[in-house]
Amino acid sequence: MERRGPWPAVRGPKEPGRGGGGIRATFRTLGNILVKELLQLRRDPKILPILFIAPVMQLIILGYAATTDVRRVELAVCDLDRTAESRMLVDSFTRSTYFKVTRVVDSQPGLDPLLESGAARVALTIPAGFAAERAAGRPSHVQLLADGSDAMTGTLGLAYATGVLQDASAGAGVRPLVDLQPVVLYNPDLVSRDYMVPATLSMIIMVMTMMLTAMALVRETELGTMEQLLV
Repeated sequence: MERRGPWPAVRGPKEPGRGGGGIRATFRTLGNILVKELLQLRRDPKILPILFIAPVMQLIILGYAATTDVRRVELAVCDLDRTAESRMLVDSFTRSTYFKVTRVVDSQPGLDPLLESGAARVALTIPAGFAAERAAGRPSHVQLLADGSDAMTGTLGLAYATGVLQDASAGAGVRPLVDLQPVVLYNPDLVSRDYMVPATLSMIIMVMTMMLTAMALVRETELGTMEQLLV
């Protein structure tokens, strides 16, 4: 006969996933913490502006105001040719939505103060003999100066100006060696808002999650209930 002592039988450790534990217990704990945090929001209304108003304001400012789109670039013109062809070239810049002619000077040295003061971001110089070169079928040259202190505006301004000059050459009957037809996919208008807003939203969610987690940990430590969350 097996001898039994007065002590109760000792059970081994409970296996995970048995006896009502496992995933259901984990979700039940998370649900309790969620209810606790929602109740805490009602007790501390100062968190609500941080949670709702601040992210919306950041999304509007960073997503819509901090744009990389460049429109109406200030253009200074120095037309030394003063012919109908040179005026047509200047008109091709003014007709586009990318440039606005702010100053017209009579000599090329007059462009430097405009670029230094910021009155112009891009300067166009049409040399004398421009129309004669085109009439003779020879390549005509113009000069573009860009303000490099504003790298975004300067780079895009040069790109836009190059496109305007190519269109003007095509309109004059000058056939390029390579007929390039670029097609922009997924964002045809190249609007920075289409990718800035989702990127800003994900960044705000990440920052707000870390900030609210830090605030919750500080609050639990002050109340002395931090140990209950660790159990």
